[in-house]
Amino acid sequence: MNKITNRQVICDTLMEAAKTDRDIMVLCSASRGSASLTPFAKAYPEQFIEVGIPAAAVSVMMLVVRIFDAFNDPVIGSLADRTNSRWGRYRPWFLLGSAAMAIFIVLIFGASPDWSYPVRMVWMWGIYLLLTVASTCSNMPYGALNGCITPDTEDRAKVSGLRMMFANVSSMVTVIIAVPLIRVFARDGSATDAGGYFWAVLITCLLGLPTMIVCCWKTKEVVTPPPNQDSIPLKAQIQSLVKNKPVIILILGQLILGCVIYGRAAILAYYWQYNAGDAGYATTYGWISLAAAVLAALGYAANADQTPQVLNAVNWFITLIPAIPSVLNGLFYLMYPISTEKHKEIMEELIRRRS
Repeated sequence: MNKITNRQVICDTLMEAAKTDRDIMVLCSASRGSASLTPFAKAYPEQFIEVGIPAAAVSVMMLVVRIFDAFNDPVIGSLADRTNSRWGRYRPWFLLGSAAMAIFIVLIFGASPDWSYPVRMVWMWGIYLLLTVASTCSNMPYGALNGCITPDTEDRAKVSGLRMMFANVSSMVTVIIAVPLIRVFARDGSATDAGGYFWAVLITCLLGLPTMIVCCWKTKEVVTPPPNQDSIPLKAQIQSLVKNKPVIILILGQLILGCVIYGRAAILAYYWQYNAGDAGYATTYGWISLAAAVLAALGYAANADQTPQVLNAVNWFITLIPAIPSVLNGLFYLMYPISTEKHKEIMEELIRRRS
């Protein structure tokens, strides 16, 4: 089915044959374009078997887990702040969280279509939830380390810039090697084979995990809270947060920016596959970049000929939709009330209080 251009012809042929042959059985993957076989499934439900996990089920899972993550993040952050070990407050969380995250990333691609549907659903929900928790345990302490390696705000800004620069570089390297690795390990040489994805993800995690271990091993938490500093309850922290206008502006700005960056990145794979016509273009895009649930509602079906509405939606997600919030985000940041001089004044006051 996935190699045939006109899938409607196949569906019509199967339906015509099923009128006289009740032994015809259709096996289709929910993740590989079963939408074109919907008429057959409705007409002969007892002769239609669908494996895989429908896109709608995945969308619901991701929505629920993202909502859970909104409550999970402050809890993990608060626990990390209260950690007291010979390795510091944040490095133990970062190291263990990174190792767990790598394991769960590999496991989430280790599911088999041969498993029963309930087993696949339990696996998907369980592993993705654990992956989300592990990601929080890794990323939140990692971000907090930026404020612990030096008390100088200018040095922190420089380190933060370098951190993001190399994060973007590593992301582009992953984009460059992903499709070639998938095709090397794919049984049919395609960029959509499940086995190819598993081995590509495994190799990528094995390449990335040592960098996190080195970062944890070589980083020192120079700035530590005074021994007599009182612990601030989480509730009091949240109450203070909602009254802090500059922080609220930064949070909302980062939220918009995250929607633009990660939303656009998520849709790029569909753009190369269907609009550009070759998933391998992702590698070319990666080199160029280094140098310089909506789709489902519109009728999206994986590895199928897409409708004009889907192709237009992909184009919009790549161009106009990221552009509009980006402009609004720039205007939003103009309301940020703290100048450089005000920031220096605040830092001097904080240093005075600590001493």
